[in-house]
Amino acid sequence: MKVNHYLRPAKNEKSMISLDYYVSGVRKRQKTELYFYDNPKTRIEKNHNKETDNMLRVIKSELEMKIQKYGIGYEDPKKREPDFISFVQKKVKEREKTGVNYDGWRSAYKH
Repeated sequence: MKVNHYLRPAKNEKSMISLDYYVSGVRKRQKTELYFYDNPKTRIEKNHNKETDNMLRVIKSELEMKIQKYGIGYEDPKKREPDFISFVQKKVKEREKTGVNYDGWRSAYKH
């Protein structure tokens, strides 16, 4: 699992930092309050960019560890249906109540 960052142009020659990662094949984006100076001219701006880069590395590594530790995007095998037939049968019962797409699921189950 890799967390990437990207910059989005903002006001006053600054770029806001956002994080980008995938969970179960779905792209997630997370905004941060951090920013980089686009063209740092003073020592303060250069130091700010260095400190922000260090904070960004920490945030990215913490998010990667959180994803690995808590299994964000990981489906517990115990929660899965034991086989395809019982899964389809369950869907047919659910769709019978709602009426949405019921005929398609019933036909698939009969087949």
